[in-house]
Amino acid sequence: MLPQPKQQDAFFLSASEIAELRHTKQQKALEDARSTRLSALRAAGDEEDEDNNDDDGDHWGDSDEEPDEVQRMLMERTATHLRGAENRTLLTARILANHGADKRFAFLRGRWKRAWLRAQAQAIAKARADAERDKYKVGLMGLNNYADSDEEDPPSSGGEKPPPVLVTNEADSEVSELKKQEMRRARAREWAAKRRLQTQN
Repeated sequence: MLPQPKQQDAFFLSASEIAELRHTKQQKALEDARSTRLSALRAAGDEEDEDNNDDDGDHWGDSDEEPDEVQRMLMERTATHLRGAENRTLLTARILANHGADKRFAFLRGRWKRAWLRAQAQAIAKARADAERDKYKVGLMGLNNYADSDEEDPPSSGGEKPPPVLVTNEADSEVSELKKQEMRRARAREWAAKRRLQTQN
């Protein structure tokens, strides 16, 4: 319960002035309590800092600080996943939300900045190289079954020929799809005609 203004203080005040006085006293009480809590937290934090300074040893170095091998591999994997993500910002936020206190992910908060930028650049270069390689593979797919006509195999002594290799062409598959669609349309027209006859009778 809030302390009430003294009777003699409130005697000459209006209702709004009394409310304002109560509000001011409440604000002062809250500020005093807050400053007390903060000073207690600072005192406890100073003690913890003194304890942690001896044991921790995880101080951020300068901007030219280099991570160890395990940390570098984690950075490269993270950069690769971020590169492949649809929404990189959302994935970064999720990583920080789930692993923000983990010292291994300090590079997302600015530690090892040069190494992190290098890992991101490598992920971009690798993605581009993979895209180029995949594009090149698609372009050469039709050339896989061609052999040199000068080098014919001698007839085998077994007398059995290997089964012929079925080579399908994209144009053939498109033609067959068009035929299937035309057959479906013809069946639909036939069904519609029968339906009209039934409804007329």
